[in-house]
Amino acid sequence: MSDLKHPGEDDLIFTQFIVLLKEFAKTTGISLKDQRMDSTMFMSNIKKAGRLSLAFDVLIKTVKAIPEAVK
Repeated sequence: MSDLKHPGEDDLIFTQFIVLLKEFAKTTGISLKDQRMDSTMFMSNIKKAGRLSLAFDVLIKTVKAIPEAVK
């Protein structure tokens, strides 16, 4: 590995992760060139779900804060 010859130039942990990823892909026959569309939208969906959850929580607390006489 170039990390041992030139320490500080590469991230040893990330490099090892990539080596293991490629070996796993080769062993399982998975192509790293193909990317699923749902995996590219994963982070976006987490953000949307978080915002929706926050809006729901605020709405629930607001409704509970309304006095019974007003409901």
